[in-house]
Order: sequence, then structure tokens, then C-alpha cells
Amino acid sequence: MKATWVGVVVCVVTATAGCSHRTSSGGSAQIAVHALSLANVAAVDVSVSGQGMPTPLESPLFRQADGTWQAALGHIPVGTGRTFSAKAYDTTNKTHRIYSGSVANVTISSASVANVIIVLQEDTPNPDFANHAPLVDGMSVSATSVSYGDKVAIRLTAHDPDQGETAGLVFTAGQSCGAFETPAITTNDSGQRVWASLWIAPPADAACRLTFAIVDAHGATAMAAVTIQVSAGSDTGGARVSTLVESYPIITNVTSTPVAPATFLAAGGSITLMVLATQPDQEPMTFAWSSDCVGVFDNTSTQSPQFTLAAGSTASTCSFTVVVSGPSREGSDGRWQKLSTTGSLTVNVGATSAAAMGGPIIDLTAQSAVAVAGGGAVTLYVRAHETNGSAVLSAYSWNASDGVLAAPVNAPDLSFSQVDWTPPSVMASAVRVTVTVTDSQGATAIFAFVFCTCHGTGPGGVSVTASCDEEACGSDYTVYLCTAAGWSSTSRSCNSSPDSGVCECHGTGPGGVPVTVSCGQSACGSDYFTYLCNAAGWSAPGQSCGGSPDSGVCECNGTGPGGVPVTVSCGQSACGSDYTMYSCSATGWSGTGQSCACECNGTGPGGVPVTVSCGQSACGSDYMTYSCSATGWSGTGTPCP
Repeated sequence: MKATWVGVVVCVVTATAGCSHRTSSGGSAQIAVHALSLANVAAVDVSVSGQGMPTPLESPLFRQADGTWQAALGHIPVGTGRTFSAKAYDTTNKTHRIYSGSVANVTISSASVANVIIVLQEDTPNPDFANHAPLVDGMSVSATSVSYGDKVAIRLTAHDPDQGETAGLVFTAGQSCGAFETPAITTNDSGQRVWASLWIAPPADAACRLTFAIVDAHGATAMAAVTIQVSAGSDTGGARVSTLVESYPIITNVTSTPVAPATFLAAGGSITLMVLATQPDQEPMTFAWSSDCVGVFDNTSTQSPQFTLAAGSTASTCSFTVVVSGPSREGSDGRWQKLSTTGSLTVNVGATSAAAMGGPIIDLTAQSAVAVAGGGAVTLYVRAHETNGSAVLSAYSWNASDGVLAAPVNAPDLSFSQVDWTPPSVMASAVRVTVTVTDSQGATAIFAFVFCTCHGTGPGGVSVTASCDEEACGSDYTVYLCTAAGWSSTSRSCNSSPDSGVCECHGTGPGGVPVTVSCGQSACGSDYFTYLCNAAGWSAPGQSCGGSPDSGVCECNGTGPGGVPVTVSCGQSACGSDYTMYSCSATGWSGTGQSCACECNGTGPGGVPVTVSCGQSACGSDYMTYSCSATGWSGTGTPCP
């Protein structure tokens, strides 16, 4: 079953970055932990529990550059109602816990990666304060990457540490775009206040910032926030259709356990069967079991029946089939319909050698980052257990097709192994980091972390770097997907225009305008016409510019009239050295018919060093008065005063 990394995992990449892409038998989750104070946190771990999981799955989290603790977990059993619990310690050996928190009712599916944010709170709040600010216990968001008009389910839980004040908490939600439906505010069995609502995405591309303030009766406030990316789904039309939606049940596993004291199924022996299934519509399910062997079920319509094989059976194997059905629905044609999913399991009958009865099983995988930069190490983690009662785990073997692996660190009982891997500076192709778990009888289990990047010049000449399963919009307005094999077309069109910076009209634009403009933007040419930038280059929409072209677009450069060295934008004027005023327009310099102001500069008559404006006079060192005019100094014929 393929667990695809989708938009809820945000990868911030450089020219040598890559995102992990994996295949596993379960779902995946991206975990981020925020504590009230991270300064004294030395270690954080998380456990995952829920229905159908006999024991919780545990994994360490890894400190990020921004101080948060995160990990991308794989091999989580698919299902609803999963609970993620985190604990923070102030010592690396985890002897003293200082923070804890959890998020419940998380759904894990094989088609996407759940984004789980756990807010840790102090185990022992400071008793000296008369009032404590509210504490956000958790926030779950059904998706962080949606299409226009999609609805996102958001749930916040909070409480007031001051006894008896939780019920008075006031929730205020704000958003930079989109809109909330009327929220429901309740109190759960744990005494926490629960705020739940649906947020409706706007009909335009946006990174919508949703903020939440929780205020107690004394005005103390706690904040939470999440950013949801909104983009168009596809460039197609639609139709209004009314339907009664019913989903097929999803079978995630069919298992069996021999009934003690037996260790295998033999003639006359019994076996307990179990099917793990979910119904996406949260409707009740029914079960119907059957077998190709002669024997008796204690109940064929339960989720976990017991089957007893006939005493005289000579079968070497027994196959069991279970049909999981949703409720019956009456369609518009009057016929009743029931959607069903079938699961099967085949077990051996008779004595089985111990070596064939089990082997290592990988329970959980984790990585410190899903985006890795060349030269920056990423921590990989695997937890496993042994299913063969006569064998024990004996070794973990790590191998990388490229990059450098450090020495692995294993648990004393070999329940987990952890290693740091440094990727190559340039990932020219997909890189596989493989771990092999071996037991004392030679049985193995293998898992591979796969990292890849499409970098350099992408489709349509777009200069981008994208990680596996990320998309880019080409300048041909087609969406391209990055895979381990390189770029591939999705046959989908981009949004109304390619991403900013993807399509550009640059260099000298129409009318000799030196500009760089992104697709969908326009520029005013020096011929006073507006030009539009699109994937094919500049095009004229036939519109005139405003009163004048944009500032700096139309210029009269170099030496102006009368030898004036200036650069003047359209609509501005300059005075020529012939004392005439000149104006700059789209056609160049033109005379206004007006005279400039003037000055007589430098050394005046009789060697007088002065600067005098037109119409003023100065006394020369020969005691004669001289007047300044547009033609320079002239004698007035009068002695100086």
C-alpha cells in the first residue's frame, strides 16, 4: 500500500533539497510539538495508540532549527480515532518529565499524511500565580492544502488551569481569507472545552492564515494558528448533481490467532479470526464469514469469530473469507443497494516448523525531516519486533545508494535502530537508504527511505527545485509532477496564471520599456499603450496607458538641449544652457517656449568671485557696476556705490 506525501507536508527546499517518498503497509503522519518553553527541553518522544493497535507505537522526535521537535512517522495502522501523546524531558535519559500533551481522534489513511500539532503544557503549573492563562491542549486540521470552496474541519481543545474556570473560556477565530461556519463549543469527558467548526476556502489562490484566541474570565489569552494553502483543483467545468453518497468499507487487515494452548491450527483445533475495517461515512458495518474447510464458526456475523476445524479434516490449508458491508440504501430506481468489500486469509493446517512461524516485523519508521539539503544530516529511525517465539532480533543493517551514513545507534534489546544520513551535495537521481532487520534464525524485514529531487530547469523552461510528489507550473500553463524518474505531466492546467516568477516577460519590453514583469501583469510602453505579459510573451490589449507612462518607463537620457547633462522622466522638465525650458515626453525633448532662470557664475567682472542671478548686479574690483543677464555679465556704466 502506497503512502503518498501530499500538501500537508510543507517542504522548504534549496537547489539540492529532496523530500522522502516511501511505500509502507500503513499510513503516515507529520508530527510537530510546541511547548510553552522549549529552552530546557532535552528530549521528546511520541506514542500512537488506537483501536486495533494492541500496544502503542513509540518514536523519538527530533529538534529542528526553529526549536520545535518534529518527525515524519510511517507504518501507522490505518484507521480512525488515533491518539498521539507526547512527553518532553529536561534530561536526555528521560528521567524527569516536564511537559506532556496529546491530540485525539486523528484519522490515518493510506492516501495522505496527517498533520498533527501537539501543544505540550507544564506537568506542574507554577502555583504562585493568582491566575493562569488558558492552555491549548491540541488542534487538529483535516487538511492544510485544499481547492476553492473546500471545507476544512478544525477542532481545538483547551482548558483553564485555574479550577472551575474552564467553562468560561471564550474562543475567537479570525482569518486572513475564507470564512468559518458557526462553531460548536462543548465540554468533553476530560473537562476540556472543545471548539469545532468548518472553514470554507476562498475562490482564489491564497495562503490563508487562521488564528484562534482563547481568553479566560480575567483577560489572559492563549493563541493558536495554522496556515492553509488554497489553489484551484483543475481547469474544467462542472454540473450540479444530487446524490446519496455511500462509501465502500475499507479493510486494512485480516488476522488470525490460534486458540491456546495450541500454537498452530490442526484438525479439531480452533482459531480466532479478526478483520480490521473502517467505513468512511461512519455508518455501521456488517460482517459475513465463510471458509473452504469443513468446520464450525461460533458466529459468522461478528468482527472476530472463532472457527473450529473438523476433527477428521485432511486439509493442508484453510481459506477464510469475510464480506464487510455498509448499510442498505434505496436508490432512485427503487432498488436496494449495499456496498461491500471482501477480505481473505489463508492459514496452514498441521505442524509448522518454528523457523517458518514468524520473523521480524517493522512497527514504525520516522525521519527528522521530509526535506533534506545537501550536506545537512537527516536522522532515520526504525522500530521492530520479533514474531517467532523461538527467535530474537539480532541485527540492523543500514545501506545508502548515495551520501554518507554515520554509525547507527541501536537499543540494547534491539527494539529500535537510529542512524544519521548526510545526503550528497547534488542529488542527480533518487537515493535509497535501506535498513534490513535480521533475527537469530536468518529471517529479515526490509524498509527503504527514498529521497529524490527534480532540480535545475523544469518543464517549460521553469527554473525550479521540487521534491518528490511536489508539483510545478510550467510556462506552458501545464502542471508537472516531480517523481523519482524526473518531471512528468499531470495533464492538468495551471491556475489562472503560472506561479509568480515562473512566467516572465523580461529585458526590453514594448515601446523600448526596460522591465521584468510576471505573467498576468502589465506595463505601459513609451508609445502610451498598455502591454500584457503572458506565456507567449508581450501582447497589446489595445488599451491606452493612464495620463502618462509609469514613472521611469519613459525617459529623456544623456545630454539634453543646450548641453544639459540630465536624465528626466516623462512629464518632467529641464532648463537648457540656452536658457530655454524643455519638457520630456514619449517622443523626446520638446521646447515649452518658456525662459529658464539664469545665473552668472564663477569670477565676475574685475576678478570678483561671485554667483549672481539674472537681473542682479555686482560691483567689480575696478569700481564699476556690472549686471547679470542671460548673455552673461554687462557693464551698466555707473560707478559702484
